Amino acid sequence: MTTDVQNSWLLEANKLLAGRTIKEVRLMPKSEQDALMWDSSPFVLMLDDGSTWYPSADDEGNNAGAFFGNKGKVSYCLPTMRA
Repeated sequence: MTTDVQNSWLLEANKLLAGRTIKEVRLMPKSEQDALMWDSSPFVLMLDDGSTWYPSADDEGNNAGAFFGNKGKVSYCLPTMRA
């Protein structure tokens, strides 16, 4: 069972991400990392609408985060990189 808050965020996520295409994947450059005051660099997804998305260690944006994924029984991790 989802709450009203969860449903609201799910609708927002769908508006922003559903149907988008990843056009490029890059590492966050030191200049962007420094602007966020992070000590590591995550992978950045660049989408077809010009938006960029990257993982954060928490929802306050305190540091870079790793991407985790699954395909069938195989799990993946794209780690953060230390500059």
